Amino acid sequence: MPLLTLLLSGCWSTDLSTTDFRVVPYENPDLFSDEVVIEKVTTGLECPDGEEAVFYAVYNEGATEPGPVAVLLHSSSFDYVIYPKNEGELAGAHYAPDDVVQRMSADWGIRKVWETLGVYRQIEATEVNEGAVPAQLVNNGFVVLMPINCWGDLWHNDETQPNDVSSEFIDRYGRTFSYWMIRVIEEGKPSFITDAEIGFVDKMDATDIHLVGLGDGARGVIDLLRHDDLPTIQSILVDSPIDDLNDWQSEVSGVEEGIDRIFYDRETDPGLSHWSLESLAQEGALDDIRVALVYSDVDPRVPSGNLDDTIAALPEDACVHNTNSAAHVFTNSNSSLTGDIVDYMLTGAGGSSCNPGGGNTGGNTGGTTGGTTTDTGG
Repeated sequence: MPLLTLLLSGCWSTDLSTTDFRVVPYENPDLFSDEVVIEKVTTGLECPDGEEAVFYAVYNEGATEPGPVAVLLHSSSFDYVIYPKNEGELAGAHYAPDDVVQRMSADWGIRKVWETLGVYRQIEATEVNEGAVPAQLVNNGFVVLMPINCWGDLWHNDETQPNDVSSEFIDRYGRTFSYWMIRVIEEGKPSFITDAEIGFVDKMDATDIHLVGLGDGARGVIDLLRHDDLPTIQSILVDSPIDDLNDWQSEVSGVEEGIDRIFYDRETDPGLSHWSLESLAQEGALDDIRVALVYSDVDPRVPSGNLDDTIAALPEDACVHNTNSAAHVFTNSNSSLTGDIVDYMLTGAGGSSCNPGGGNTGGNTGGTTGGTTTDTGG
């Protein structure tokens, strides 16, 4: 049975990280073209389980001109071993256990990317992932780079922001890997890519870069925007972010221990509030970026009111969409909403789902106020 058929049928049961393929067709009902492929790229960066970290490039092989590039960071990137040991560092109970593979492994990160693409079974109970985001991006000429996160670090840790290695006995590199996607865009084939050939380099316009974060992936967008060597970013999309980490760790049991391990370097770390969209907006760092924020007042994964101050601080031309739906991550299963938002990302103008002018209004409960559109139908 072909690989994509196995994935779509939900019959795939082996370790995706060991499958012998590099480029496969991307089959999604939202795609306009049958020339779209998923290319797997291996790197020399090591996951906590000792396996190589990989990323995926999704693009139209038939494209004749370079197009915009989106770095798409997946959700569910928070985990830690509750009682770590110096031997068998990942053994024991985890904050975020999984029935199949532990979250801080290459295999889990690969499964999560395939779920985000909409071609693997649901592995996150509070999300529906049908691949609407990568499909709509590719429909609009994008090359989409999708790194795995096998470190459970909210995409935060790198060599300058280490985790608590002395107590965890592992290194976390989520921010390292997300920034490596920027290096791929700028350099084409950096030395950390171990594959002999890659097929998407000439498809990318390195002057037209966009960042997308789903769920916890929004934390990675924030961390990239704080990177000293980040090139000009045209737009960002954050879907279901937790922006106020102080609020999150005080409201949700078990979060504070993980936050303490991830945001460990207190001598150089300016504090949790620094790592937020609200802080970036207050500093004016988002003024020249098209900002799209999708959220819900009743998202079960985000503490109530967590985004109120963030929304009020966003630029006035931001696109803010409140779904009012008791779910988490909305754009990846709603092609109409996502299509409008991708239009906004490219042009600053969206459809009825995404009207510019949503900033400085706070949250809505229905209708349209100050340009912030809400979807009362969920």
